[in-house]
Amino acid sequence: MGYWLLILLLYSASSSMAPTMFRSLLVDIGLSLSDIGWLLGIVGTIANMLGGIVAGLLIAPLGRKRSLIVFSSLWTLSMMIYLLPAFGVTNLPVLYLVACAAFLTIGMMTTATFTIMMDKSTLESPGTDYTVQSSVGLLGSIGAAAISGVIAGAIGYRGVFALSGAIALISVIIIAKVFDTDKSSAT
Repeated sequence: MGYWLLILLLYSASSSMAPTMFRSLLVDIGLSLSDIGWLLGIVGTIANMLGGIVAGLLIAPLGRKRSLIVFSSLWTLSMMIYLLPAFGVTNLPVLYLVACAAFLTIGMMTTATFTIMMDKSTLESPGTDYTVQSSVGLLGSIGAAAISGVIAGAIGYRGVFALSGAIALISVIIIAKVFDTDKSSAT
């Protein structure tokens, strides 16, 4: 379970750090609050739901581990797309591409992750097991969101998005190398 908790921590940190700073970037480039609300609140949420639906349809045929690898690889690529606006490519179609790619893939990754979290919960204490896993993920999210502004202040948006992508890549490597979907596994 140790590697799985590490995956949850890293995945959650990466998936929180980049979107938190993307919102700030949208403000800094001069997008109106209504444009930001539409982009992230409506379009992003729809993309996230579609990602969850697609993942739900693919998890059974692909299997748990393969789904996690495929979805987390797509999610890692989407983390790198955040670099486009950080390098000044800020027209609306690109911003919509960034938001849709990120939200779609995080929806896919989240669906696979939650499925495996349920699998890794024992029959003896499913609520506690799921809560521990969920809490580790939330700690990663909250911690990354809390420090993302400080990191952006030190290394800029490009640095934050690159760091988020690197953390995502590390979690993909851990998934591919050591992750086991067996409940009883020590990994």
